[in-house]
Amino acid sequence: MADNLVQGALFTVMVVRAGMLRDPAFTHELAQQVERSPRFFQHAPVVLDLKGAEGFADSDDFIGAGEVLREHTLALIGVQNAEPAQLAAAAAAGLASFAPNATQPGRRAAARPVAAAAAPAEPPPRASARRWATTSR
Repeated sequence: MADNLVQGALFTVMVVRAGMLRDPAFTHELAQQVERSPRFFQHAPVVLDLKGAEGFADSDDFIGAGEVLREHTLALIGVQNAEPAQLAAAAAAGLASFAPNATQPGRRAAARPVAAAAAPAEPPPRASARRWATTSR
């Protein structure tokens, strides 16, 4: 058996803003875009960006979003910028969390640096600098 059962990797994913799914023109415009490059979009992974999105606090909201995207050959795999309730609903729908932010449970805000004490005195000049200063007068 391999030593590392799980490894890190980087992938390119598409991002759809959640609010766009509620726009009546979205599905038509997406269909046109997919029609222009069907192989590019076929089974392409999508992350739903929830920044500023109202709702999406129930797993059915994410299941519905996934169905809309699947109609256009896209695969909803996760969310980003989720509030805690949205994150819980997304996880219940089987979605991953991308681009964690400070509102997610278990994440602590980065510690703020402590104000530095008074600046230390300048170190004495090097011998060569002292010699230069005395010989230049």
